[in-house]
Amino acid sequence: MYERRRMWANAYLQDKFCAGFRTTSRCEGVNAFVKKFSKTTHTILELVQNLELVVREYRNKELLLHLNSMNSVPVMTTGLTSIEQHAASVYTREVFTDVKKQIVQTVALILISKKRCLNTMVYTVEEYEQPATRIKVAYGRSTGKIHYQCNFWRKNGYPCRHMFFVMKSEHVTTIPDALVLQRWRLNVKSIESYVERWAGTSEAGFLLRHGALHTASHRLFLIGAQKLSLFRKALNGVLTLCRELELEYRAFDNGGGKGR
Repeated sequence: MYERRRMWANAYLQDKFCAGFRTTSRCEGVNAFVKKFSKTTHTILELVQNLELVVREYRNKELLLHLNSMNSVPVMTTGLTSIEQHAASVYTREVFTDVKKQIVQTVALILISKKRCLNTMVYTVEEYEQPATRIKVAYGRSTGKIHYQCNFWRKNGYPCRHMFFVMKSEHVTTIPDALVLQRWRLNVKSIESYVERWAGTSEAGFLLRHGALHTASHRLFLIGAQKLSLFRKALNGVLTLCRELELEYRAFDNGGGKGR
């Protein structure tokens, strides 16, 4: 068993979703990042101020990655242009890079058999140089659903090379919507997804509205700070809007409409 220790983690995490993380690397990375902003000689006030800088730096990097995903167009190189273009349109750039690797790896799969059962096609494929490894994948032509034996999708949250092989064989041009998790979608940060919960008058509703406005303002900060002319226009616009909102809020408050 000790000689096969490299397989221990895979066996334990076989059907557990872990977003690609199998160690404490993320926690260690966060601790190392925080260390750059904190020292043992700092007072409580300095510690709090530096932690706020850490959060701002994280949010800024996240915003830059989000803008890159929204505005950049990756180069199509796999040959399965339709599927690759659809993947680029639904996944963030970081996840798309991993998905693209799975599309490329379809060339290492060999078709063993293909059977039809009513409207379902059952494919049996094997890995190149691993003839003992055979995977069955079923595709419902009427439903568009894909059933599979491997646990890759459960662990990583995006389709594996076996699924893409079947999509290619069936001339499918888009990834089935059920296989695209919301957490990996390009529009996952869209504030419109919370619109049905904004109207709540409770503290939770207030926090949702506050968070949505905070997220929506990030792009304003990034673009408005690029040039002095843009900064002045953004600042004047924010001040004008704040004055209008304060007047409207006071009118609601005086009229007994607070919290609506």
